[in-house]
Amino acid sequence: MITSVNSDSMTTTEALNFLGAVVEMGLQPFDNLPDVTPEFIRKELDTAIEQARGEFFKDEFFGVSLQIGVTKLFEEYPQPAAYRSKFRERLEQIFPADLARALFDYVFDRFKEHPLTKEALAKHDEKHRQFLGRERFLEEQRLNNVRLAQRGKPLPWTTVRGTTTWLVPCPHCGEKKRCDEKMKRFRCRCGFDKPYPF
Repeated sequence: MITSVNSDSMTTTEALNFLGAVVEMGLQPFDNLPDVTPEFIRKELDTAIEQARGEFFKDEFFGVSLQIGVTKLFEEYPQPAAYRSKFRERLEQIFPADLARALFDYVFDRFKEHPLTKEALAKHDEKHRQFLGRERFLEEQRLNNVRLAQRGKPLPWTTVRGTTTWLVPCPHCGEKKRCDEKMKRFRCRCGFDKPYPF
């Protein structure tokens, strides 16, 4: 079950995992999230799609997610025309029209070449479990922090999720380096070494 969404810091792998989960389950799980508007969901999906662009047809696990999405719909709608139509609708709700069409064609070609095997499902389930475990942990932390804040108690150190950072290009070679407010010197692989901020 999807418990929270945060695409601000998604890696390509996390974006593919998130989109794979949405392909498998549809958008209905978002209905149960408090304070989640359709506009917010659309923004999160678009951000994840942009982050994963170019990897949809290369990532093995995303391909398995497509197959699982079709299989789940097949269990609900056993007639070929019905489950194909429902799957096309689901893809069109998530992805831009051209990408949805390409993914629809891709998944049925993939079924011919790579039927779902126990090994493929086991690998996919393990990766999916890791992704959902992280999401569940973050949601539990958020709920715990809300409970503590409501009681007026100070929040534990676990609420600090990291230091705010930003990317700064090297003035010498242009390569970007992650910096934060505590950084004293800017050292780059090209040999540039100066006190920071410049």
